[in-house]
Amino acid sequence: MTIHIVGLGPGDPALLTMAAHQALEQAPEVVLRTRKHPTVTLLEQWGKPMHSYDHLYDSFPSFEALYRAIVDDLIARGKQGDVYYGVPGHPLVAEITVQLLLAQQEVPVRILAGLSGVEATYACIGVDPTHGLQLLDGLALENVQINPELGALVVQIYNRKVAAQAKIALMRSYPDEHEVVLVRAAGVPGEETIERLPLFELDRRPEIDHLTSVYLPPAPAVGLERLRQVVAKLRDPDGGCPWDLEQTPQSLRKFILEEAYETVEAIDEDDEDKIVEELGDLLLQVFLQSQIAQDEERFDLQEVAEGISDKLVFRHPHVFGTEAVEDSAHVLRNWDVLKAQEKAAKGEVVTSRLGQVPPMAALMYADKVMGRAGKAGFDWPTLDEALAKIDEEWLELREALREGREHEIFHELGDLLYALVNVARRAKLDPEDALRQAVRRFMHRFHAMEAIAGENWEQLSLDDRKQLWEQAKRT
Repeated sequence: MTIHIVGLGPGDPALLTMAAHQALEQAPEVVLRTRKHPTVTLLEQWGKPMHSYDHLYDSFPSFEALYRAIVDDLIARGKQGDVYYGVPGHPLVAEITVQLLLAQQEVPVRILAGLSGVEATYACIGVDPTHGLQLLDGLALENVQINPELGALVVQIYNRKVAAQAKIALMRSYPDEHEVVLVRAAGVPGEETIERLPLFELDRRPEIDHLTSVYLPPAPAVGLERLRQVVAKLRDPDGGCPWDLEQTPQSLRKFILEEAYETVEAIDEDDEDKIVEELGDLLLQVFLQSQIAQDEERFDLQEVAEGISDKLVFRHPHVFGTEAVEDSAHVLRNWDVLKAQEKAAKGEVVTSRLGQVPPMAALMYADKVMGRAGKAGFDWPTLDEALAKIDEEWLELREALREGREHEIFHELGDLLYALVNVARRAKLDPEDALRQAVRRFMHRFHAMEAIAGENWEQLSLDDRKQLWEQAKRT
């Protein structure tokens, strides 16, 4: 008792393989997924008894349910005796029922190969698949990653509804006007047709049926791959941009902060077009840093993407594993534990009570606004006047603190910081870097204090710790 799966070829009975031809001849009955196939005419000429599942196609809400029902019936038949199951083309090309049959263990399965419609289409349009070709199922394009730089052959464009769904999915990777080749009945004498048309018209042809496929010639890259290629060209020593070629990770780091803040501003303004633009600017910085590293043979964009993917999968066992979580607070607790496990696996040791505080931008916005105001002619004429403003704001802050005017304290502190940034700008200093270096000095000194104190830190008084600070400062 075996289910013999016979490939009926692309449609021309002359293209049946000898094994398939012999199997069909000796079969007492042929079970067909569908009678809508030209080779069925040969079986009719032989007077071969046939059973098909065409009557089920309108009885199920989805193809998944339909194919499951077909497979269940075939298994039941196979338990009673040999079954000869005929499918269009090659059994292993775009035949979900065959994949389901191969996955079951109840009845043995034998594959009798046939020429698929794919090979017939190669000959029809003159395409060599070894030059790069993607074979896609028109019924399953939704979550497929398509590379437009390679040609693509989409099979199973059963009807105009399927063509419309395929068109929408394909237009995410190809230009709307991209010329495609609509092929019907490839390899069937007297029925084969070829038509070239823009992609956006794919579903407007009434002659689309179960023998239809579409070929998409290669197109320029889109999306992330296009950006990668653009950045690589900018950094190309032969014909690239002189400015981009001069950049280093250090020279570009300020732009990462700047673009991040501009992105945040766009999000705060809820301006969709601006968000898209600013996210693009921020993404560019990731691609530039990765391209420079690749040029220096250190790492590349692929490693960056793989690294963050690995991290996300590891830190979300409730999504990619079997762990259960109660709520988002539980997720955050797990995140900290998993993060510590990652660092331990890498041999990283937490050596300070301050932890690892990332260097966050704090003063760039003020510096940027002041610079633009200065260009507009609204600025202190001299550095001395800018310094005097610091004195003024400092006195106002002290007065607000002394009198306990809480609301004014907040604003006076902001005014003082703003005045300090203005002096830094006038002195041609980066206030962000100045503050970052000050924080780093503090951290180095704090670490030195901890090293001196050792295990006695918790027993020290504040005065003792102040003395340690001075000692660390001297060293």
